[in-house]
Amino acid sequence: MGGRCMMSQGAESITTVPGEVCNRKEPAAMPHPLETEASCQNADIACYSALRHNRESLSSGSSNSGDTSTGRDNCCDLEDNVFVATPEYNTPIIGYEVMEERARFTVFKIRVEHVDSGRYWFVFRRYTDFTRLSRKLRLLFPGLRLSLPPKRWFGNNFDPLFLEDRLLGLQAFIKNIMSHRDISRSTQVREFFCLDEPPEPLDTIEESRALCESLEEKVYRLTQQLQEKDAEIESLQSELSNLRVQQSVLAKGIKVNCLCDESLPEDQAVPPMKHDSER
Repeated sequence: MGGRCMMSQGAESITTVPGEVCNRKEPAAMPHPLETEASCQNADIACYSALRHNRESLSSGSSNSGDTSTGRDNCCDLEDNVFVATPEYNTPIIGYEVMEERARFTVFKIRVEHVDSGRYWFVFRRYTDFTRLSRKLRLLFPGLRLSLPPKRWFGNNFDPLFLEDRLLGLQAFIKNIMSHRDISRSTQVREFFCLDEPPEPLDTIEESRALCESLEEKVYRLTQQLQEKDAEIESLQSELSNLRVQQSVLAKGIKVNCLCDESLPEDQAVPPMKHDSER
């Protein structure tokens, strides 16, 4: 799936994302994003308009586990037997982080917890990862309509209010695919959340933090090396450009000298130098 997974056994102390976002719930009237093509055609637009309109009225209280991925919202009539009362996994999005790399982007941190064993790990997904998953699921379940928060064509994609709305929309998407019996068991969903191959647990939070610091240091070193290589390439390109200019100047000088020699009379032409053997 192209995302990152990480295992931990303690509190999310290593998370560098806004904490208040994790405790928010989506509005109770949010339309269900698993709908038939024939009904609720504008549900996704209405849903996220309602999110923006009711942002200030969102409750800050959450369950003890911080999970907002259970439950069900109704927009259209769907068969009840395709939904599970209690999903096998809790999958709340506990925050997001704007990455300041070459191309700026946002990653959403998802806490995946197995309900029976209590084992959990983290997966990091971008919005494009969700869109790829949605496309794959639409091919598998053509009778259902999967709604994602819409793209923003104008304005700042890194505005905190916009990212909170997007987080809530993605949480609604996750909640409903994990509540659907067949979708939650699909290979695409299991790969998305690393359900079949979760990362191995670390013994302590200190080891988890040490691993994160080690990875960050490695990324920093690689970034520094890349910057040095870029600077070296830029220097070589500048040197090559200067050599080309010098070559062009020399070529023009030689051409001018040849033209001057051709224009002089024969008696004024500079005789060729004789070698010692000819003297």
